[in-house]
Amino acid sequence: MENILQILKYAMEMERQGQRFYQKYKDEIEDKDVKKVFESLADVENDHYNILKKHYDGLSKNNNWNSFDIELSDGSEIFENVFEQEKDKMTKRNLESNFSDMTIMRMAYLIENDFANYYREAITKTDNEQAKNLLKTLAEWEDKHREYFYNEFKKYMQDSWFDQSFYPF
Repeated sequence: MENILQILKYAMEMERQGQRFYQKYKDEIEDKDVKKVFESLADVENDHYNILKKHYDGLSKNNNWNSFDIELSDGSEIFENVFEQEKDKMTKRNLESNFSDMTIMRMAYLIENDFANYYREAITKTDNEQAKNLLKTLAEWEDKHREYFYNEFKKYMQDSWFDQSFYPF
């Protein structure tokens, strides 16, 4: 049980750091549509933190996963709703989006990649099926975030290539 508590505690800190990242860079990123996604992700990372904390607190006090329900099905809705609203606008971004935005998008991609990889690795460190379910769900959510940032980063990079009349293909 101590192992899963350590996994959850570390995951809580990761999610808190993710929230701080999105809160900080939402004010620095220039693309207004991506800014909305960052605002949403700050909330989503806070939701992830709260889910993890709920389970951590329950396990710490009761030493039992069965003392509360694991409600994971709705956890990615906030991000997906904002993403759906903003994705069409993002493809029409101002081609003057600068390298700063591209760098921030790359950092967001790497953060989400690290989160997804951590959760997947943590699954192998526990035999508890409820813990595995929680970690698998979180990994899937982080995969969606990572995929979004990867695709947006590629678009930024290609936009800058075309602006410079550079065609690597």
